[in-house]
Amino acid sequence: MAWIKWNQILASHEKGGLDIGFGDSIQGFGVTLLLRLNLFMTREVSQKKRLSNTDDSWTWNLGEDGNFHVSDARKLLDDLHLPNSSYHTRSKFIPLKINIFIWRLIMDRLPTRTNLAVKGFDIDTIICPICSVGGDSRDHTFIFCRIANSTWRRIRIWMAIPWPDSFIAIEDAFNWMDSLNGSLSKKTRIYGSIAATLWWLWRFRNDTFHGNCTIKERDLFDNIRLSSFS
Repeated sequence: MAWIKWNQILASHEKGGLDIGFGDSIQGFGVTLLLRLNLFMTREVSQKKRLSNTDDSWTWNLGEDGNFHVSDARKLLDDLHLPNSSYHTRSKFIPLKINIFIWRLIMDRLPTRTNLAVKGFDIDTIICPICSVGGDSRDHTFIFCRIANSTWRRIRIWMAIPWPDSFIAIEDAFNWMDSLNGSLSKKTRIYGSIAATLWWLWRFRNDTFHGNCTIKERDLFDNIRLSSFS
């Protein structure tokens, strides 16, 4: 392999070079590339685009009207970074922190003992801190635990609407709600009651887990009724 000097490559044809630069310097070579690139882009635009005499303007491609909207940007970021969920987990009638909680619940992203153990945390036990019977998993905490089961039973009686006797998984509650016929206000009230129930069950679980005992079992149902987001 032989080494060739830059000045020989950049030299003119008469001097035995390739004649691809201004003079015989690397700077001249760079200037040539920029000029040729500019010529190429100008030629492409003139051949494929029709230029108008109007002033330049910005257009937002994510919106139908071409204008920027925060909701479009938020949806784009959600689609790029958040796992997909087939369930509606955002309601303007419910506080933002509850909407986020519901989304984490459906995606099974809450820090239950079983989830922490799966992630490699050193957990002494995965038993439910409330009933000490089943594992502290998502579906046990919110459906099968003694407190959850009795709470859902009282919610069904209070709302006085046809309600399944039990759910097998959290998704069943949202599937059931989506299948209901009725007005938007009715579905909003049901969703608000379900969200409040799930929120207070989680608060009661955490209160018991940390040994605070500030939320009494006898007050759980009343707290849910008072804070139903509807």
